Amino acid sequence: MRHLGKLLIQKNDTRWNSEYDAVCCFVRLLQDKYREMKKLLAELKLEFITPIEEQFLKEYVIVMKPVSKCLNILQADKNGGMGFLLPTISFLKIKLKFEAMFDDNELIFAAISNPKFKLAWLDNEEDVRRAKVLLTCEYKRLRGALEESDSSEETSDGGFIF
Repeated sequence: MRHLGKLLIQKNDTRWNSEYDAVCCFVRLLQDKYREMKKLLAELKLEFITPIEEQFLKEYVIVMKPVSKCLNILQADKNGGMGFLLPTISFLKIKLKFEAMFDDNELIFAAISNPKFKLAWLDNEEDVRRAKVLLTCEYKRLRGALEESDSSEETSDGGFIF
């Protein structure tokens, strides 16, 4: 492409990580050639991405980088095999640092509120108990906010505003 001095990587169906590679290329071009990317998309009559979309893509690259590396190792034609599986998964577990996510009340509440999952994904009774307490506290908080909202809508003569 004349604006960028290089071609964009396109995703294909033969390798899972082609989408990751394409997003990495796009993010790098946003960082290195922002004005040129904006001009190119305008010429193609495509909307430029929003700051939120740009942030999402940057975070996607950060999170998926260790996944990409590990899957490349596990898919290797040479120097691959079952002996690579557990060390690779162990590396991935450390790199992704999922543990902190399981302590995030907002994420827990979102998962237990999802009818597809409810409490079924929790591993032990302590986690189930914690989730139930979280759900009960949120219910009480929302009920209190609703009651407060209802009482503020009453008029001075006891009627309601419609």
